[in-house]
Amino acid sequence: MAGSVQRPCSPFVKSMTCRHCGGAILIRNNRDSVVAICGQCQSTIDLTDPNFNIIVSAQDKISRLPIIPLGSRGKLKGILWEVIGFMQRLDAASQFKWEEYLLFNPYQGYRWLTQANGHWNFVKTLKVRPVLIDGIQNATHAALIKSFTFENRQYKLYYAGQAIVNEVLGEFYWRVQTGETVRVKDFISPPFMLSLEQDSSEQNWSLSEYIDLREVAAAFPTHLPWPRQIGVAPNQPSVLEQRWKLVRKQLFGFMAVVLVLHLFNLVTSSGETAFQYWGSYPGHAVNEVSQAFHLKNGLKNLQFELSAPVRGTWLSIDGDLVNDKTGETFPLTNTVEFYEGSDSDGRWTEGADSHSELYSVIPEGDYHLDMTVTGARPSDVSQYVTIAPGMDYKIAFKRGVPLWTNFWWMLCLLMLYPIWCYLRKNSFETQRWADSDYSPLKSARQSTDND
Repeated sequence: MAGSVQRPCSPFVKSMTCRHCGGAILIRNNRDSVVAICGQCQSTIDLTDPNFNIIVSAQDKISRLPIIPLGSRGKLKGILWEVIGFMQRLDAASQFKWEEYLLFNPYQGYRWLTQANGHWNFVKTLKVRPVLIDGIQNATHAALIKSFTFENRQYKLYYAGQAIVNEVLGEFYWRVQTGETVRVKDFISPPFMLSLEQDSSEQNWSLSEYIDLREVAAAFPTHLPWPRQIGVAPNQPSVLEQRWKLVRKQLFGFMAVVLVLHLFNLVTSSGETAFQYWGSYPGHAVNEVSQAFHLKNGLKNLQFELSAPVRGTWLSIDGDLVNDKTGETFPLTNTVEFYEGSDSDGRWTEGADSHSELYSVIPEGDYHLDMTVTGARPSDVSQYVTIAPGMDYKIAFKRGVPLWTNFWWMLCLLMLYPIWCYLRKNSFETQRWADSDYSPLKSARQSTDND
C-alpha cells in the first residue's frame, strides 16, 4: 500500500461538491485525507487546497464498482472500520488484477483489506522495517534476498514486479492517481505475507494476514455477489499441512505399538517341530498315510516343510491334513525341484532341494496326513529332467512359526492414510506456488534434474 502513514486525529466528516461535474462528495476523514476521487466523474480533487482544485481532470467512468461500498462500516479483529477508499491495481507484466479497500478508524488509523481471486487479506503498514536474513535493510539490496526472518518466522520470496493503479475511488492519505506505478516484492509465510513497495522517493513495508471470506462477509454485508475463490492464495494457510504434522506424529506412535506387539509375538512364538515324516519315492505316484500326531496351542499357524535330494528332477506332495476327531480337512501341497546346466552365459541353477509353505489358523487337535507323492514321469525326461526312483524325502510340520509378513503388512496399512495426507499437502503447496517465479518446488526439481 503506497504512501506514508500518519496516525489520524479524530474524524472530521465534510461534504463538498465536485468542481468538475457538480456531484456531491462526502469526505470521511477530512483531517488526514490528501486527495479524493469523485465517484461521478473520477476527477482527482486536492483536499489540501482551500478551493478544492482538481489535480487530474475527469477520466472514464470506473468500470469496476467496489463489492464493499464506500462508507460501509464493519468489525474486523474486534475493531470497527469504515471503508473510505477503493483501488484496483494490476501487475505490469501479466495484467493480473486485484482490489484494495482502504479502512479507517479514528483511534487505530488506517488498514487495508485486499482481494485477489476471491481470497482476502487484512493488511497493516509496518513502522519498523524487517531485518533481512543478512542484516541488509536497504530496499535496493533487498532485490538480492529471496528469504529472511521476521518475528521468528521464515519468509520466502513469492512475487517481484510492478503494480499499477488501474482504477481508484474515494479518499486517500497520499496523492494517488490512475497509472501510478510502484515496485513490489511479496514474501510469504502462511498465513502472513510481507510486502515491500517502493518508488524513486520512498519505500513501505506492510504485513498481510489471510482472512476467511466468511469473516469479511459478516463484517461488511453487501447485495453484490462475492467473487468466487480460485486456486490457492500465496499466504493461504494449509489445513492439510497441520493435518500432516498431526498424522506424522500419530504414525510414529502407532508404528512403535505395532513393533512392540510384533516383538512380543516373536518372543512368545515357539516355532517348535510338531511332526516329522520320512518316505521314499518309488518312481511313480503313490498314496501315503502318516501316523497320527497332535497339534497344540489353540489356533496357530502351521509351516509345511518338504526336503529331498532333487538333482535334475522334482518331487511334489498333494494331500489333506485330516482332523481325526471332527473329520475336518485342510488341503496341503508342496513341491521341490532343482535343475542346473550351462549355456552361452555360463552355468546356471534353478530351484532348491527344500521348500516351505505356511498355513494360518490351524486349530489344535489330533491329525494325520493323507497324501499323494508324485515326481518326474517318463514323458518329462529331457536334457535337464531325470527320473530318480527310490529318492528319499522328509516332511516336517512346525507349529507357531514367528512371522515378519504380518508386521510389514501392518506397516503398509498404517502408511496408507499418511501417504494420502502427504500427497494432498504437496498438491496444495504445488497450487500455491504455481504462479510464482520463485517456487522452491521448481528449484528442487531443477536441482534434481541437474544432478
